[in-house]
Amino acid sequence: MTEIKHIGRDELQTLLAGMDIDCAVDSKGTLYCVFPADDDFDHDVVFYFTPDDDGWFGIEAVADGFDLSEDEIGHALVFCNDFSRRARLPKAFIANGRLKLDQWTVFPEATDDEYISQYIELVLTMCWSFFVNAKQKLNN
Repeated sequence: MTEIKHIGRDELQTLLAGMDIDCAVDSKGTLYCVFPADDDFDHDVVFYFTPDDDGWFGIEAVADGFDLSEDEIGHALVFCNDFSRRARLPKAFIANGRLKLDQWTVFPEATDDEYISQYIELVLTMCWSFFVNAKQKLNN
């Protein structure tokens, strides 16, 4: 059985800092960062990074203030389903009237920091692109 690489919060924070991603720690001890709104998407996107004791590593994303009305839920579900069907990662869904994305993986012990950084960058880029497209398609 392959040994699993456990990534601690401090190690992860150092890795993210090396990627020029400034993070903070919320009241639950979860690392998070905020990508500010820009011309492509006028809401901040909050990313949560969760390494757990079992070796799983998760990235979750939600757009601050990008709430869905009841009338938009059906269209948004179709949008999420289409995205999740086409994209290899992350998964898109609706939780508490908001679009949400998450991606979970386990890294083998031999995984180096450069690979993990590239993985994180890919997930963050895919999440941002999802929200930009959601804004265009849902007209929210």
